[in-house]
Amino acid sequence: MGRKLVPITLTKESQGEKWGFAITGGKDVGLTTRVEKVNPFGPAGRAGLANLDYLVKIGETEVFDLKHNDIVGLIKKSGDSLQIEVERAITEDDVVVPSFDMLYPKPKVEANMVDYIEDAMKTG
Repeated sequence: MGRKLVPITLTKESQGEKWGFAITGGKDVGLTTRVEKVNPFGPAGRAGLANLDYLVKIGETEVFDLKHNDIVGLIKKSGDSLQIEVERAITEDDVVVPSFDMLYPKPKVEANMVDYIEDAMKTG
């Protein structure tokens, strides 16, 4: 799993400009905070933020123990400059947040269909 930490500084060109990205996740929903819907022409896109980056820090604050709305609040309070750190896959085949199947692979079991059908007929 190739991945790297990337510090990124977003800067708004005008007052009232939106950051140009969305996030999903947070401790309250049990998901690592992921970056989505990056507008390539907004501050996020200009700074190099990418879809499927995983948010690690806002300023000096790690986000792992923060609820979704607290993370959004930190972003909104940042003014015209936002310093973040994200974790990013190095190649498209790399996985930043692994699935349970990847972490705990199940041994492949050859299915015996005759036994399965007989058992289904007995037990319903």
